[in-house]
Amino acid sequence: MYCATDCSLSLSEKASCSSFQLRSTLNNTIPDHGTMISIFEDHAYHLLFGKPELACFIFGVTTHLILFRQGEWDLSTVRLCCSYLGLFLVTLLGSFYVNVRDDGPTFLSSIIAGANACSLAIAHFLGVFGSMSIYRLFFHRLSSFPGPFWGRLTGFYMSHLTRRRWHRFEETQRLHQKYGDFVRVGPQSLSITHPDATRALYAANTICSKGPFYDMTQPRETIFMTRSKKFHSKHRKDWDRAFSANALRDYEPHVTAYAQKLVDTIGSHVGNPLDVTRWFNFFSFDLMGELAFGESFGRLDAGQENTYMTVFHELMNLIGLLGSVPWLMHLVSKIPTTTGKEFQIYSRGLVEKRRKMPKDRRDIFSYLLDAYEKEPIKTEQLTETLYGDCDTIVVAGSDNTASSLAGVFYFLAKHPDHVEKLRAEFKTLPEGSSRFDARKLKDLPHLNAVINESARLLPAIASGVPRYTPVEGLRIGDKWIPGHVNVQVPSYTMFRGLAPEPKV
Repeated sequence: MYCATDCSLSLSEKASCSSFQLRSTLNNTIPDHGTMISIFEDHAYHLLFGKPELACFIFGVTTHLILFRQGEWDLSTVRLCCSYLGLFLVTLLGSFYVNVRDDGPTFLSSIIAGANACSLAIAHFLGVFGSMSIYRLFFHRLSSFPGPFWGRLTGFYMSHLTRRRWHRFEETQRLHQKYGDFVRVGPQSLSITHPDATRALYAANTICSKGPFYDMTQPRETIFMTRSKKFHSKHRKDWDRAFSANALRDYEPHVTAYAQKLVDTIGSHVGNPLDVTRWFNFFSFDLMGELAFGESFGRLDAGQENTYMTVFHELMNLIGLLGSVPWLMHLVSKIPTTTGKEFQIYSRGLVEKRRKMPKDRRDIFSYLLDAYEKEPIKTEQLTETLYGDCDTIVVAGSDNTASSLAGVFYFLAKHPDHVEKLRAEFKTLPEGSSRFDARKLKDLPHLNAVINESARLLPAIASGVPRYTPVEGLRIGDKWIPGHVNVQVPSYTMFRGLAPEPKV
């Protein structure tokens, strides 16, 4: 006030007074640094918490980028689902409380509370899956590899192709015909038919390992379904003893007996159409039952499947369907009424029955049981491994044997001239030789050629088995494969692609 009324002030004093007034005005109109931060926080608070769906969406994007994009989550599927379910229930209760605290609980308030909780959950998952989709399509380390659009987005794409006709190997072959040697068949999966791939992925000195697919039976760990090289190396010794030359001679009478029974069964249907694939399944299942559990399943005599066999085939279909999304298999396996649980219950009962049989009986299981009994502490994990080993015998021995036999007879039916060549070759065997003597049969060139060519055209594991690249990645041909990627060579496509006349 003084500056405005005193007329005796000098010019410099007036200028100083004007500057003082300007600074005062600016100080009153422009907030300081702390005030600006406070204003920003208020705006952010109202933006996020005034719009909770937006906050949940942003939280979903952040969850994917910071959490789900890192490492493996397959084994955490059940815990993750339980955590999300718990979080949803808390959100539902909170929403219900907010809606009923003033007017009391009503039907309408309950509906509104449920709708609010669902909208928040939907917003969160839109954020998660939206971020995931953009990342997989444009920023993933496999984004430079060709492949179908939906295959780059989700593992369910291969499940869809499998379910279409249950001929996944043919669907994979079509993808390679369209996209070349390297095809991205899943968000983190490559199918490779380059000639260098087999050695790079499956050789004894490979730097690749087994991936998340082999965790599907956890906590049950077997020689096949394990990712631990230490476990595999230790357990392999027990299996080597079970398949030594002496051990195989012990099994030969069982193989001969069931082979003769199969021949007799087929012979009884001469002149009538017969689904031999079905009978090959009965034969291999009975034989593996004898070698794994000490007794036949009696399917060759009954002529139809029993419950264990039916459940076994359902389980194989389930694994084929969900093999590209192993995290879902972990979730499904926790459901008590699922096929996997039924199969484990049946096999556990068969193993316990076999353990009560005489110790001097020599079959595949006896060697595995000897190793189990030598362990000083019978942990639950060790017992689960014993159960899983018997599953492995049945799966590997029956299914592969039946499909291989079916392939041989299919091609012989298409090419009857080779049947005549085989008959002529069998006549060269020494008189008195058993037609089931493996030592004699292995020296018949045309028989072995038929078996090998059938295995090439219709391999028992037509889609191949997956492997996991090391953290540093590896090179196949002129392509660099990043680390922590599921890779596999589709046998059906590979065996036909390199042949001069693939379908001959």
